[in-house]
Amino acid sequence: MRVMEWLGYPKTKVIFPQNFIHSITHTARQTAPQGLRQRPAQQRTRNLFRAARQPYVDPPHRNDLGRMDIARPHCGALHWLAEKLSSSSKSSPKFGTCCNSGKVHLAPLEDPPEPLRRLLTSDDRNAIKFRDEIWKFTRAFAFTSLGVQEDHSVNQGRGPPVFRISGELHHRSGALAPSDGRLPRYAQLYIYEPRAALESRMRQNEELDDDIMKSLQEMLTHSASPICSSVPSCL
Repeated sequence: MRVMEWLGYPKTKVIFPQNFIHSITHTARQTAPQGLRQRPAQQRTRNLFRAARQPYVDPPHRNDLGRMDIARPHCGALHWLAEKLSSSSKSSPKFGTCCNSGKVHLAPLEDPPEPLRRLLTSDDRNAIKFRDEIWKFTRAFAFTSLGVQEDHSVNQGRGPPVFRISGELHHRSGALAPSDGRLPRYAQLYIYEPRAALESRMRQNEELDDDIMKSLQEMLTHSASPICSSVPSCL
C-alpha cells in the first residue's frame, strides 16, 4: 500500500490491470524519497558487514564431490566427475581443464638435482628435518623479500599452518650492495664469494643445519640454476 500512498491513493483494495501496476511501480520508484529508495541496498550492505564480523562457524552440511579418481587417458590428470564437460555423459566423461582431450602436450618434469632430490624423498634424519623447515630454506635462498601484512590469528591451536594476508602482496628488491653495518641478504648474497655468502646465510638462520645449507648453495651456484651461476659474471 506504500506505493499507493506515495501517489495519493486511498488505502483501499483496488484491482488494476497488470501493465498498469508495472507503470505505477516504476513511477513510485522514481518519485519515492531518496532515503526510501536506498534503504534496501543499505540494509543489505549492513547485513553483510555484520555477517563478516561474526566468528566462523562450520556449516551444518558440506558439499562432498567424492573422490578425485577419474584419470584422463592422455595426460593422466585426475578429476572429479563434477568437473566433466556438460556435453559429455557420466558414463563417458570428458574434461577440458587439463590437456583438452590430448591436444596439449607437456614434457614430463625432470627430477630435481642432488642433493635436493634426496632431501625431498629420503627418510633419513637430515631429509626429514629439511622438509619440516623447507620454508626457512626457501626464504634463505630467495632473491627478494616478501612484503605482506600477515594475519597470525588463524594459526592458534592445532592443525597445518595457514598463510593469510591483509591487503596487497608484493616483493621488495633493494640495492645489490648492503647498507653500512648490515649483512647482505637475498639477491646481494649471489654476488659474494661462496664462503662469505654461506657464513652470512647461517648468521641470519642459525637454527638451520649448516651442512644442508652448504649443499643447497653449491647446487644452486654450480648446477641447478643458470640464473644463479651467471649473476657474478654479469656484474
